[in-house]
Parts: sequence; structure tokens; C-alpha cells
Amino acid sequence: MSAVVKDEYSLEQVAAAIVAIRDEITKINKEADKKIKHLEREKESLEGYCDQKLNQSGAESVKTASGTIIRQEKIRYSTEDWERMYKFIEDHDAFELLEKRIHQTNMRRYLEDNPNNHPKGLNTFREFKITVRRS
Repeated sequence: MSAVVKDEYSLEQVAAAIVAIRDEITKINKEADKKIKHLEREKESLEGYCDQKLNQSGAESVKTASGTIIRQEKIRYSTEDWERMYKFIEDHDAFELLEKRIHQTNMRRYLEDNPNNHPKGLNTFREFKITVRRS
């Protein structure tokens, strides 16, 4: 199904169509989200069963006709004290512990507040997006 826009359509007709399509997308996404959540709960239950069985047997993996089940430890790190973490990183010259990315909203605000102070090497990508608000 493909919408063909003709020059004789008014902006009112196009706006109405966009709102209707957005509503239908929202409806479909809600239905899909419910199904996905149900499937994720089932999958987590099955993974828990596999974890229990592999743990009991002392195995890290089991090969089956349908696939290999692998039990892996995943370790994640976080901090409750960012000031101390930054100090630690600085003191130990361990900047590789940080991820390289720019917080988009904070950078936009900084540049708005400091229009004559752009970091060297900063790339800016702009694109326009059409938004239709419901009347």
C-alpha cells in the first residue's frame, strides 16, 4: 500500500491522512508490544530453565540439534559517585574507561548559550522533519 500525493490535495487533507496513519501505527505498535512482552517473558523463563540445568551440570554449554545453549557471565559496571569516578579516571590517566559520545541535548544547549565558542572538530548535521500535531 503506497500513498500517492497529488497536487490537488489540500494541506488539510494531507494533515488528516498523516494523523490517521500515525494513529494506525500507534495501534499496531501497541498490539505488537503486548505480543513481544509476552514472548520475552516466555523466552526469559526458558533461559532461566537452561541456566539452572547448565549450572547443575557444571557445563558452560550444551550442543543440541536445534542450537547450542551457552551459559555466560555478563558483568556490568556503574557508579554512584560520578565526581569520584572522574577523579579516579583523571588520576590514573584511564580515559579509555569512558565512552566517546556527545550528549546531544546538552551540546545543543551549550552552543545556544555560547554561540561563539564551538569546540574544534565538532561536526554538526542538520535535517528537517515534518511534524503534524493533532488539532
